[in-house]
Amino acid sequence: MDTGSTYTALPRGMLQALGVMAERTAASRLADGSEKPVQVGYANVRLEGVEVITPVIFAEEGEPSLLGVITLEDALLALDPVNNELIPVVAKRY
Repeated sequence: MDTGSTYTALPRGMLQALGVMAERTAASRLADGSEKPVQVGYANVRLEGVEVITPVIFAEEGEPSLLGVITLEDALLALDPVNNELIPVVAKRY
């Protein structure tokens, strides 16, 4: 389990059906090193019973859905690659 994505990426059609609007365009770097502009909006996402408002990329047809590190941090969750699960973390204040 790995998240190499800064923002969560979800299918454009699903985000539009949920009423999520694209707010801006951002630069993104793909795994092959190429850069591609993407549309970004904000959506309510629920993970492990925690709901957060988080930036989401409008993924195009054929692109994977990805759970981004910003969404995980907002939900105070981390990846446990050994057990392949999400684990709760404590917010840092320093």
